[in-house]
Amino acid sequence: MSKQKGLDLHVPSASCRPCSDTEVFLVICTSDFVIHGSIQDVTHVPEQQESIIHLRVSKLHWQKSRVFWPAPEGSGH
Repeated sequence: MSKQKGLDLHVPSASCRPCSDTEVFLVICTSDFVIHGSIQDVTHVPEQQESIIHLRVSKLHWQKSRVFWPAPEGSGH
């Protein structure tokens, strides 16, 4: 996230830098969910023109709606 004018984050040549504490705070406060984890797999479904991202969530920091549910074995969400 950046406040720089003209910076397009979708352009591969856009400069990348760590977010400031203020930027991280704004993202957390305005996001639908904030998790700590890793992407396990990405599956593309051409018929539906969508991709499914499979996540391994180790810490759920915030969610506006119930997107993530606790795993039955208690090993995450």
